[in-house]
Amino acid sequence: MLIRDPAAFETQFQTKYEAEELNAEQREIYSFMLPGLLLAEGEEFYFRTLYLLLEKEKGIIVASVLFKDLPENGTVEIGYETGIRHQNQGYMSEALPYFLMIAKEHGAKTVIAETAEDNLASKRVLGKSGFSLKKEEESFACFEYFL
Repeated sequence: MLIRDPAAFETQFQTKYEAEELNAEQREIYSFMLPGLLLAEGEEFYFRTLYLLLEKEKGIIVASVLFKDLPENGTVEIGYETGIRHQNQGYMSEALPYFLMIAKEHGAKTVIAETAEDNLASKRVLGKSGFSLKKEEESFACFEYFL
């Protein structure tokens, strides 16, 4: 519903979606992921879900988190986005350890995260959450966390 009709989603769940705006590429990715989620069983479910972070007191969705695929050789990649009006308020720093716990409890051994080289806020969140820099290139940096 969020992919196809954000307004209906907001009405259905009595919330306001203020996470990063879903662009065409994200909608395509989420649409691609949806059948996997619907068919997911057991541990797969946790790695095929788009998690939305709700600021309960305000009834606003401020961010989203997802694992980009099932763990491969014990490694899973995590991605996250925080709505521009909600960045630098500690939401992701508070939430990321929870998702590391999910990954560990469901079989992952390592979590990796990539961010744009110039995304200092994301690099700071990853550092505060215990990730270490694995690789740095001109346009992106890759971090890892051993569970």
